[in-house]
Amino acid sequence: MSEITVEELRLGLFCLIWKLNKNNSKKISREKKTIELCGSQEGQKITITLSENLKNASKDSSSQKYHYTVTVEETSWKDLTHEEDSKFKPEREVVQDMLLIRSQMYRENQKRFQNYKVPDLSRLFKSQFSHPVYIWLKSIFERNKDVVLKKVDPFKWENNGISSKTPRDYVTLYIDFGTIKIPTITGLTDVFTKQNRCDVLFQFKNGETIGAHILILSAGSPVFAALFQSDVQQAQPRRMTVSDVELKVFHQLLFYLYSGSTCTPLSELEDTQLMYGLYDAADKYDVDSLKMECVNLLAQTIEIKNAIKLLIFAHSRFIPKLFIFAMKFLAKNSRNIILLPEWLDFMRNYPELCVLVTKNMVV
Repeated sequence: MSEITVEELRLGLFCLIWKLNKNNSKKISREKKTIELCGSQEGQKITITLSENLKNASKDSSSQKYHYTVTVEETSWKDLTHEEDSKFKPEREVVQDMLLIRSQMYRENQKRFQNYKVPDLSRLFKSQFSHPVYIWLKSIFERNKDVVLKKVDPFKWENNGISSKTPRDYVTLYIDFGTIKIPTITGLTDVFTKQNRCDVLFQFKNGETIGAHILILSAGSPVFAALFQSDVQQAQPRRMTVSDVELKVFHQLLFYLYSGSTCTPLSELEDTQLMYGLYDAADKYDVDSLKMECVNLLAQTIEIKNAIKLLIFAHSRFIPKLFIFAMKFLAKNSRNIILLPEWLDFMRNYPELCVLVTKNMVV
């Protein structure tokens, strides 16, 4: 039976080595595997198909050629948003369970869920999973030459021009989700850090202010674009009061809109509470790329002592990717989890959610 090993070489770059089943009696063979990635892309599923076609099989062996077609399909949120496709039924069932529990908790305690709303599942799944920006095969036929797969539709990558005189025993595939930041214009970031020519000032509870530039914020956030939509140019900077986001969190958000990264790298943030706040700010201002980075980093920080809190956070914000990851972690470490003092508080304060977790542990 063929096997695929997956390794995350750096954040967002995956190496997949596929050991193939060889059947020399067939002129045409086809193998297909669906796998789940790990690390920063936990929950992301892809399907790889390899077709091998032996030409001139009846002639002299020196004239034989093996032609290959390699296809990579993204099968995560695309299939999750189609009810008729039952391939990923378990994930959809988790989402339905989350919706049911939210509605039950809302009916019993409406004050806790003053901002309760039913999420747009199609948009939700789009934001939960990132897409590859580059996929290639490591060639074993020509040195220092990679075989690049081309994107043939929104979810499919393919290359059908691979040939060799010898059959392949394995395939080495690289998938890059592009999480290394492209260098930005240094001057643009400097404009923000030096607070030059700001045309909007955000004021906080403690009286402190942060300046920014309407054009840049509007380009990175549809919410800011709507807030600043006006034909009237003002001589003085606009003033806006921010009452529901902490100053240090808002500063990180604005810096991200200017540079594509937070001023303190997310991987270096030791304060999980700050990460929660940053996710909420990114959600409020519709900065999906930052939300996705927060989710990926939160998944990497999970451990016994914070797993319950992370599950509650994922449920309250309706983040299926993080919720499923936390559920799997709780089930795997159930014996240690149920001995924590937090488990009793969890049972008392979130009984509906606790039932679902317990059910998952037993299964």
